[in-house]
Order: sequence, then structure tokens, then C-alpha cells
Amino acid sequence: MTLGLQEFSSDDLGRRILRWMNLRPGEIGRTSWMFAFYVLTSIGILWFEATSSGLFLKEFGANYLPYIYLASMVISSAWSAFYTWLQRYIPLRWVVVLVAVLIAVPIPLLQLGMATGGATPPAVGIVGLTLLQSSVLGMRLWLQTIYVLNDLNTSITANQLFNVREVRRTYPLISSGVLVADVVAGFALPVLLNRLGISVVVLLSAGMIIAGAAILFLLGQFYERYFPQSTLRRRETKPDTTTGKISGELNRYRRLLFTFFILAEIVFLVVDFQFMSQLQEPTLLGLVISNPAGNNRQDELIAAFIGRFQGLLGFFELSLQWIFSSRLIERFGIFSIASVLPISVLGFGGLGAVSAVLPASAYTQISQVLPLITGQAQLQFFIMLCLKFIYELFHFTLLASIGPVLFQPLPDSVRNSIQSVVRGNSEPIATGVVGIALAVIIAFGTDKLLGMQWQTTLFFSSVTIAGLWLVTNIWIRVDYLRLWVIRSARTSFRNSDLLLKEFKKDAVAALNQLKSEADLRSCIELLHRIDPKDTGTILTPILPQLPVTLQQRVLEIIVKDANPDPQQTIIVNQILARSTWPDLTASALKYIYLTTENADYKKLQPYLLPSIPPVVRGTAAALCLEKGDNRLKGEATNVLRLMLTNTKKYEKMLGAKALTNLKFLQALQLYIPALLSDPDIDVQCAALEVVSATHFEKSYPALTKGLYDQQTRSAASAALVALNDEAIPLLQRIVDDWRKPDPVKAAAWNAIGQIGTIDAIDLMISRLSMVWGDDRRNVLRALVKIPDDRGIEATLDRLDRKGIEALIDQELMLMGQTTAGIVDMTKGQKYSDKIDMLRRALQNIQDDSLERLFLLMQFLYDPYTIQAASFNLQSGNLVTMAQGLEILDNQLDIPNKRAVLTLLDRNPELDKQTKQLQVQLRQARDKHNAANERQILNSLDKIAKQQQADLTKQLQALSGILTYEPLPPQERLCQLLDLRHFFSDWLMACCFYLASEARWNLTRHHVLGGIRSAKGFVREAALLYLRDVYPQAFENVVPKLRNDPDRLVRAQVKEILDIWGVNQARRSMFPDNDDDDDMNTAALGPMR
Repeated sequence: MTLGLQEFSSDDLGRRILRWMNLRPGEIGRTSWMFAFYVLTSIGILWFEATSSGLFLKEFGANYLPYIYLASMVISSAWSAFYTWLQRYIPLRWVVVLVAVLIAVPIPLLQLGMATGGATPPAVGIVGLTLLQSSVLGMRLWLQTIYVLNDLNTSITANQLFNVREVRRTYPLISSGVLVADVVAGFALPVLLNRLGISVVVLLSAGMIIAGAAILFLLGQFYERYFPQSTLRRRETKPDTTTGKISGELNRYRRLLFTFFILAEIVFLVVDFQFMSQLQEPTLLGLVISNPAGNNRQDELIAAFIGRFQGLLGFFELSLQWIFSSRLIERFGIFSIASVLPISVLGFGGLGAVSAVLPASAYTQISQVLPLITGQAQLQFFIMLCLKFIYELFHFTLLASIGPVLFQPLPDSVRNSIQSVVRGNSEPIATGVVGIALAVIIAFGTDKLLGMQWQTTLFFSSVTIAGLWLVTNIWIRVDYLRLWVIRSARTSFRNSDLLLKEFKKDAVAALNQLKSEADLRSCIELLHRIDPKDTGTILTPILPQLPVTLQQRVLEIIVKDANPDPQQTIIVNQILARSTWPDLTASALKYIYLTTENADYKKLQPYLLPSIPPVVRGTAAALCLEKGDNRLKGEATNVLRLMLTNTKKYEKMLGAKALTNLKFLQALQLYIPALLSDPDIDVQCAALEVVSATHFEKSYPALTKGLYDQQTRSAASAALVALNDEAIPLLQRIVDDWRKPDPVKAAAWNAIGQIGTIDAIDLMISRLSMVWGDDRRNVLRALVKIPDDRGIEATLDRLDRKGIEALIDQELMLMGQTTAGIVDMTKGQKYSDKIDMLRRALQNIQDDSLERLFLLMQFLYDPYTIQAASFNLQSGNLVTMAQGLEILDNQLDIPNKRAVLTLLDRNPELDKQTKQLQVQLRQARDKHNAANERQILNSLDKIAKQQQADLTKQLQALSGILTYEPLPPQERLCQLLDLRHFFSDWLMACCFYLASEARWNLTRHHVLGGIRSAKGFVREAALLYLRDVYPQAFENVVPKLRNDPDRLVRAQVKEILDIWGVNQARRSMFPDNDDDDDMNTAALGPMR
């Protein structure tokens, strides 16, 4: 796909390089410093590793490696505990520098002991060892400590400097420092050994580590704001509510991380042990390195081979890390990448195990093809070389890149300490386990126990451990996502029955403790919401102790209970006897007479007197009219008639509300039309409720009419919902009419969703693929809000997963069209108000499309998870947005997942800067400051270029859905108008405003579409375009819009016609017959 963007300037070249490196401008400084630190430190460690390994194999041999592993377990655990202890008393940015220096200090001391030679008496060194052997042993032990402390230093520093999404992009580059070090150190080591000797190389390794510590010191100074100023001890004294909520999940996740890194380290050590043990065999070592001039120094041969092996490996690692690693992680996710290593071990370990059972004839045939392989030992050696190469290739690239990311879901207050414990102890534990196992294998021999050589035993062990590692990876993925969701603080108590019960228990306890009426009301409403069935049972015993206003509210709630408790009736009778507040008296009467069988309605007659407050009188009259004898019904009818025709608003409104207790209006239906047209809004709302409660079909049109008035819309919606399926035909006529106002259609869709019956759900699903824009959003919202996920399940049954994915692809295509519009309309264009207005209109369409995208995702995935991600992404905070992207990255499995994540991975800082500059631009124009205006415009142009680079990346991600072809601005504008049915009306108006300013030619159909739009502001924009570009066509059209429905358009046309002196009436654009051909292209006349 050719994007056809403008040629980049020198600044653009820098952005191209950053995109190639998968970085953003704000990340390059931190990444460069970390990369330099990692390179220098890793060179020193690699030189120290190669020299210490060669010396150890010479002095002790591979059989003593298990004992080194056991000793390292204790030493490394102690140092990791020391690392955590330091954080309690020293700020973190000083801890990382101190530790970096600390790991280098013992190296010169160990070199001094090594330099004395092997003639030193054993008593001078460790018991039974010479000073040389003691120094070599110390070097090997200290190497394990360096691994632990350096890994902790690097990963903790990276997690402080970068958020979770930044770590995904930057850490592959940072960790590639060890690969650069592999190349430099690997190929430089043989030269240094030949010219300087092994002792000097050891000292040089310490110098490189000190240089890395200096880089880390400078990094801490320049980026001090990223590090906490307080110590861990002070931070632990601060309460962390998040940690308390997720302590159970946190402990489980911590155990899984322990298991993950322990298994990874066990496999690494087993592979390393096999590699080292086979290198000490001269016959096998001779297969891969020659011995020049009969050199008998086996330690130098081993060190030289290791250096060349690491150098070659470094080239491959560097290529993988710089070119593919971050992109592979973003494309496949961290857990798919984490599975690569155990799968590789399963493959090669399986081959090594199978090689033990191959017959001799098989090796004869293999040797004919591969002459170097003459037996099982040679075959297992080369399998081991391949496994070592592949394992280190992925271990120090992919696994190293995702390691810090696994700790990102942990709460900030405990992340570093947990990371120190897990990374600091997993390696020593693994080392101890491997050491014990290898010691047993070597000491007792597996030939006797298992009937196989120990190398074969290790291959079988590797396969088993890799299988466990793979299973652990799957478990971690589940908890990783769950922790992100919990951290987002958007989970709902409804998501767990256990939490629901606990919440209900707390609410009941709070009722006995709260004193404030406002708090008690909130608690009652919440309890009613979470457990409406048992609310009466819970609240009735405490009813007498509540304030009278709350007693009345509780009675309104429990009167709807289908199975009232006789004990409740006794309590309510007591309240009625003591009540002096009319509203409470009316609610108590309603409860008693609606829930008591064979109630004596004659006792209500005293309440019908004119002296009784209207709320009590109206309630009593309605109860008598519903279930009283004929005499009572006649008297009650007269009472209600007088209330409904009363001139006082309060009497009339309460009389109307009293009618809601009736099933049939009978003679009182004559008064409903007058109530519906009453000038008082409260009376109208009460009348709408009466129509619904009594199913008065003659006045059903008044319910839909009430949706058009903002003041009656809520009451009309509630009344329509109460009608249930009866209201669906009324609402369907509204939602299917494209000319209806958007707020009215939104209210209609919302009412259909609240009805939530099978017919309502079927209607919404049938329209889902037929409507666009706001209508689709309203349908999706309504379906998602239906209780018990009935709307979601029904939609999946009808459309299935492919149907939902098709709707998602439609939204992605729409976003692709708007992105292409922004790119083409701003390409090579100077900033102007009209262009910016169109750009913002296109961005608004993208935002609306993203909202629909998240609603559609709730049909495929857990709604609470998607809501958590959406909430984080809308925060505008880079860290929180990164958390939202991480949730989606581990949740989504749709075909176009990468496109979705790329579209969501935005930089909110650019938008903030743009808004600030636009405010400054308006101020500069108001003050007529031309110089400042030019400076601001240049800044806006630079930001536009950065935004265009991000949009280019989005178009590339959408290449599988949308083929982008660059178009000139005028042609792109015409294409946007061609797609006007899928976009907002405001975008259409913006297109006309820009075309008017630029004097671009549009087609007749485009202009006619604007003139015939249902929105007045679009018709106004189209008229403005005709006036500026086609004056003659404008003169032909203006008289036809004399009676335009929009007030502003009518005023504009009247002003024009008055100027022209045209007084005769013309036909309206929208006649009663709504003939689409009434205003056709011929009506425009010549457009020239």
C-alpha cells in the first residue's frame, strides 16, 4: 500500500528512525541511557563469566558445578534479601547505583588471589585449596551473585522509568545491550587473552561494570522524577487500599511468578551444565575448535570457544532484538512469546532423549550424511549446542524483554519489593534444586538407577520441566489479566455472588449504625437495588426507628412485594396510627389496603372529606374506586373529579397521581386529554403515568409526543417502559424514521432496551446491522444494559461471533476512512480554522466509533473487563492508558486485534498541546499580535506533522481492512460527502464550510444532499457554499426554502428574500407528501 505522504524533513527523518525502532520521542532519552548502562555492564560481566568459567573448568571440572549451584543458592538469596533491605533505608535511585558499584568491588580482590599462582600452600586459601583455587571458586560464586543483583537492578530501574506499554517497546532495545555486549566482548576476548592475559581481562571486567554504574548514576540525576523520593520503609507505612482488595489475587500471582522464573532458571542451568560438561571432553571440544600449535591450555581453548560462540550468538540475538523482538511481542502478546522457550526445549530435549534409544545402525547411516556424528555422544553434543544456541537466543531477547512486564500489574507500592523477592530468590532456589539433583545424579549414577546415561536423564528432565513451565505460563496469563482489571477499580460487586452477599451484609449492618438521614437513604436505595426481593424483610423491623421521610420511601418500596408478611402489616398499622405527615399516611393506607385480604374499605370514607390533605384524599378515593362498593365508588369518583378539575396545581397533580392506582379509568377518562395538555409540566407527567398505568390506548400517542419535550421525556419514557410490549410499535415508528431528532430516537431506543422482552430484543438485533452512527450506539447500549446479559446472549445467538466481528470490522473501516480524511485534508496544508474544524469533526467520529467498538467487544468478552479497559483509555493519563491497552492485549483474540490496539495507542499529550495552542492563537488574534500568531501557527504545523505520522501508522495497521490511496484534498472531501450517510451531520456541514472557503467544486448530488438534510445547520452550510461558489444556483434554491422547518434557516432566507424584494410565497422544501423528487438536481439550475 502506497501512503503517498509528503517527504519528511530532517525532523521527519528522526521520526522515521523512531518508528523503525518502535519508540516515541519522549522515550528516546531514557532508553539511550539504559542501553548504555546495560552495554557497559554486560561487557564486564561477560568477560568475567568467560574467564571465571574457563578457570573453574580447568581447576575443578564440570563435576563440581552442582556444588557451586548449591552454594550460590544461599549466597544469592542473602544478596537479594540485602537488596530489599537497602530499599527500606535508602531511596531507590541511590540503591541501584550502590548495588552497581558493589558487584564490581570484589573482582579486583579475587584477581589478586588468582595472580599469586597455584604454588600457595593450601592453608592460605580455603581449607584443602590453594589461594588460586580459592580465588577461582570465589569468582564462580560471585558470578552467580552478579547475575542476581544486575538483573534486579536492570528490571527494577526499567519498571520505574517506563509504564507497561513503554516497557514493551523500550525493554527489547534496552536488553539488546547484552547482545551488543556479546558481539563486542565475544570477539574482543580472544584478542585480549592473547595480548594481555587472563588476569588483566578480569580487571578490565571490573572497570566496565564501574563505568556502567557511573551511567546509572547520571541517569538517576537526569530522571530523578521517575524514582520515589521516600524509602520503602516509609511507603509501607502508608495505607494501600488497592493492595487490600487484591491481596488474595496478589498472593496467587506472586506464587505463579515464583514458579515461572524458577522453572525458567532450572531449564537454563540444566542446559548450561550439559553444555559446560560436554565442553570439558577434549574429543567433543575438538569437533568445534582447533588446537593451534599444539596448545595444551584447555582453559584458554574453552574460553576462546565460548567467546566465539557468544559472538556469533550475539549477532543473531542483536538482529532478533532490534528488528523483530518488540514487534513480535506487540503482535502475538507476551504470553505467546513466553511459550516459545518451553516449546523449544520440548522439541530439542525430546530429540536428545530419543537419541539414547537409536540403534547403532542408525548412527552408521547418520555418519554417512554428517561425518562428525559417529555415535550417541556426538549426536547429543550437537543437539546440546543447538539447544544452547536457541535457548540463549530467546532467553536473552524475548524472555528478557517480557520479564519486567510481568510485574507491571502489581500495585505500585509493592511492585519493587515483590520483584526483588521473586527475581532475587527464584534463581537461587532454582540453583539449589539443580545443584542437589545434579549432585545426586553424579554421585549415585543413573546407569544403576535408571539404566541410562546422565546426559539422557537431563534431556528427559528438561522435557518434563518445560512442560510444567508451559502450564504455568497459561495460569499466569489468567491472573495477569485479572489483576489488571482489579487495579482499574472498575469491577462491580455484581460480578461475584460472594461479594454480593458480603456487600448486602455490610449494608444491613450500616443501617443500624448510620445516623444521617442522607446516609440512611443512600443505604436503603442501594439495598433495594442489589436485593429488591428481600428489602421488605430487612427494612420492616427497623421501620419505626427511621425518620418519617424514609418510612414513606420504604413503604413505597415494599408495597410492590407480591408476598407481604402479616407482621409487616402490624408494623405499618402502628405507623399509620402515629402518622401526622400526609405523604406517610397515604403510603401507609396504600400498603394496608393493597396487601390485606378482605379489607374493610368503608373505613376509608372519613379520608374522602374535603378537609383531608389532597394526597391522602386522592389515595383513599383511588382505593375506594378500585375495590369499594357502588356507593363508595360513586363518592370516590366525585372526589377525584373535583380534584382533576381544581384550579390549584397541587390538587390537580395529586388527583392525577391517585389515578395511577386504578386499573381502569371508567368515567374519569374524560379528563385525561385536558390533563395531558395542561400547562403545568408536573401535571402532564402525572397524566402520562396515568395513561400507562391504566393502559388508556386512546392517549398512547401522547406518550410518544412526550419524548419530544425535554421536560416530559423522562416521564414519557418511564410510561412507555411500563407498557411493555404494547409500546414497541409506538417506539418502532420513531426509531425507523430518519427525520426524527436524535435525542428523541435515543430515548426511544433506551425505552426499548428497558422493556427488554423477546420482541424488544428481536427489534434491536434486527436493526443493529441496518443503522449507523448514534443509532447503532444507542442500540448497542440498550442491548448491553439488559439484565442478566440477555441482550448479549440473544445477539450472539442471532449474529454469532462472526457477525459481531463483522460489525467490529465495519467500525474499523469507518475509522480508516476518517483517518485517511485527516491525513489527506491536512497533508501539505497550512493550519486554518476550517481545516481544523473538519479535522476535529473527523476525530469526533473516531471517538464515537471507538465507543461503539467497546460496546461490541462486550458481546464477545467479559463486559467488566472491557469496561475497565475503556475507563483506563479514556483517562488521558499515559500510565493508566497503558494499563487499558495491556488489558485488551491479553483479552482480545479477534482477527484485527493489532489494528484495534494501534488505533487505541494514542498520544494524548499532542491533543493537549493542540488545544493549548488554539487558545493562545485566539488570544493572539484578539490582540492583533501577528508575530505571535505566526509562531503559534508554526507550532501547530509541527504538531500536525507528528499527528500525521501517528495516523500513518494507523493506516498501515488497517491495511488488511482498508486499501488507502492518497487523494488530493478536494477529491477526499468529495469522497467524505459520498459517505455522508455513515458520518455525522456536523461533518457534512464542515465539508461545505471548507469547500466554500477553498472555492472547491462539488457535484450536484452533494449539494442537493446538503440542502435536503434533516438538520438545519447542514442546510445552512450548503446554502452558504452555493452563495459563495455558485451564486446563480443559490438564487434558484433560496425561494424554495422560505418555509424551512429550521428557525435559523428561515430567518436567513427571509433576510435574503427581503433584500431581493421577493414577497410571494414559495413551496417548502419538505411538503406534506415528502416527495423525494420535489427538490431534485434540476432545481439547482446551472452550477457555473
